[in-house]
Amino acid sequence: MEPKKYGMGSSTVRAHAWGDSPPPGALILDQARIFINRLNEMVEVDMVRRMDALESNKQLVTRYYEELLNEGRLDIVEDLFTAEFLAEQQPEVGELRGRAAVEQAVTAYREGFSDFHEDVVHLLAEGDLVAARFRFTGTHDGTFLKVEPTGRQVSMIGMEIFRVENGKIADVWYAEPLHELFEQLGAISRVETGY
Repeated sequence: MEPKKYGMGSSTVRAHAWGDSPPPGALILDQARIFINRLNEMVEVDMVRRMDALESNKQLVTRYYEELLNEGRLDIVEDLFTAEFLAEQQPEVGELRGRAAVEQAVTAYREGFSDFHEDVVHLLAEGDLVAARFRFTGTHDGTFLKVEPTGRQVSMIGMEIFRVENGKIADVWYAEPLHELFEQLGAISRVETGY
């Protein structure tokens, strides 16, 4: 008579001196392997879910740049931002609160620079945060922050960190060298740093 075989994942154990019952520990090993396989599946699902969330957050920020800033689509502000949205600029210039403030800021830039455009140079996501480094370009053909049109081509590089909450932008911390922009417009003198 052929001895019975007992499953252990992908391998089998033959019954020896134990007769028809599995060897000691074989069932525990089978249970452990089943548990580890299920745990690995759960970790994989969680990783996929997190990657999907990161990608969704990056797509939200990409819409901010492409559709709101570059295309001027103010109709999507409610889709992109929470009602309690807050933006803070460094160096300390002030803050924007709420969706109406976003609309006013976008309008001011687009009125000052009719060909206003921001290209995302780098876009990184971690948890509920998305960091972007962007390059702004435009022709100063309208009044911008009380500076009359100069017709000058300008460019500036800045950075923004977005916090996403329930699929919408809740906070933004940004740094852009506005002094460089105003130097390019001739509104202020170039500051020599000595570096």
